Amino acid sequence: MGIDSTSSKKDKLKALADKAYELYQQKKYPEAAALLEDSLKLAEGLFGKEHPDVIQFINNLGLLYKAQGKYTDADAIYRRSLEICEKAMGKEHPATAKSLNNLALIHHLQGRDSEAETMCRQAVEINERYYDKDHPSIAGFLNNLADIYRGQRRYEDAEPLCRRAMEIDEKTLGENHPDVAADLIGLARLYQVQDKYPEAESHYERALKMLERLFGKDHAYLAGTLKNLANLYMGQGKYAETEALYKQLLDIRVKAPGANCADLTESLNELGNFYRSQARYDEAEPYYKRAIETDEKNRGQDHHNYATGLNNLAELYQDQGRYAEAEPLYKRAIEIDEKSLGRDHPYVGGYLNNLAELYQAQGRYDEAEPLYWRAMEIVQKTVGQNHPHFTMVMENLTRLYMKTGKDGEADKLKDQISNN
Repeated sequence: MGIDSTSSKKDKLKALADKAYELYQQKKYPEAAALLEDSLKLAEGLFGKEHPDVIQFINNLGLLYKAQGKYTDADAIYRRSLEICEKAMGKEHPATAKSLNNLALIHHLQGRDSEAETMCRQAVEINERYYDKDHPSIAGFLNNLADIYRGQRRYEDAEPLCRRAMEIDEKTLGENHPDVAADLIGLARLYQVQDKYPEAESHYERALKMLERLFGKDHAYLAGTLKNLANLYMGQGKYAETEALYKQLLDIRVKAPGANCADLTESLNELGNFYRSQARYDEAEPYYKRAIETDEKNRGQDHHNYATGLNNLAELYQDQGRYAEAEPLYKRAIEIDEKSLGRDHPYVGGYLNNLAELYQAQGRYDEAEPLYWRAMEIVQKTVGQNHPHFTMVMENLTRLYMKTGKDGEADKLKDQISNN
């Protein structure tokens, strides 16, 4: 009886995990997180709350929280994972290194780069001592540390880490491997933020050719590289090349077997954003509307991605001065994400800021001000005062105070901005 019961629970755990992964692939994060929360409770009952077998369920749930922007929740659960690893396996075990790396990524997203750097370095050092300096697991940690340095504009520190990661992957996996392509993309992104466009372009193109050899020219795996290369062309003002790549990317995603709704709407929105940035509003609008229709058909009107589409269309209308059409779309986007992601999610803060900007553009200052304050509270709570989004909202509110003659309030915010 006991063996059968245990076996049945393990089967249920696997079924929950499989379904959660399927939902994660579809970017249905709240639904996936709910299943993983259930699986964690089941695993705790089966193995015990501090058993090493619980760690994978904790880490998977942390990944879902991260995907939803719930960084405080992700931080807490990854800390629990770290405590279990250190207690059960010791501070020098690769599982401990992985938990440190997970925490480092969350701290990086929160703008806590000093803590992130320390943890990422510890993860690298643990695996170097446990394995050797060329173990494949170290390459991923090195790339994460390079990302932290890139965010801090420490490009000279980041580049050798990227190159060492690629050397490890080429040595252990071979020169034609998806991970090597990812390393090339990481180097390209590093060059791109430094405006080293020829170096960035050559690395993106080398990665793209490698992926085409491995998977074919129409494979969805090429999507990320095509998107990055399109963004690079956009930054150089190569608009015809940008447009062509975005259309190629959309074509791949439309034709992909079992086309992923989230990927398809992302491409539709990207094309809409491209045309909007060019003030080609009549061309942008149908792509935004098609994205909304696709999400409505596949995921319903209460899904986060549907809210994203509404926000994008609202921004387009705002650019055109179509304020009456933009306002209900912003309000609906806020309503959806408050329900699907929570009232304090970063996306809600972003939409509140956008609605406040709409009101400010119309001179509706009394309606705009409380929205800015609520947006700042959300951003401060979720990603911290050092995040660029917090500064952006403060700058928008400062502009409102200057327009309305509230110089004292404006000066206070200016001082805070300069100290960030």
